[in-house]
Amino acid sequence: MDPLNRAITNDTLLRGMKAVELIRELHPVDLPCQVVSSFLYISSHNACHKQALEQDLDLTPASGSRITAWLSRNHRLEHKKGFRLIEKIRDPSNGRRQILVLTQKGRELANQIEAELQL
Repeated sequence: MDPLNRAITNDTLLRGMKAVELIRELHPVDLPCQVVSSFLYISSHNACHKQALEQDLDLTPASGSRITAWLSRNHRLEHKKGFRLIEKIRDPSNGRRQILVLTQKGRELANQIEAELQL
């Protein structure tokens, strides 16, 4: 067997990998899969509650906060700018809850991923 064989054996999974690579372009080194999963969750549940994200992805509130900070304006762990893919909005019916909404940049990335998956 050729160790450098690059024969494609599953087109569907290849499209999935290319979709993940679109997200990795934001931070090509050490992007946690929880960040990728969270972005895809928010993209598929746009205007969802942070608590729903945490429950459905089995995240602690601390992890949910860290991940949504990374996806929004400020990546608080490294004092860097966040990806600006989502915006956190206070829920008007319960001020302690946050609603997660895609920004224009987030919608564009979600559309690119969707196009890649539909090829």
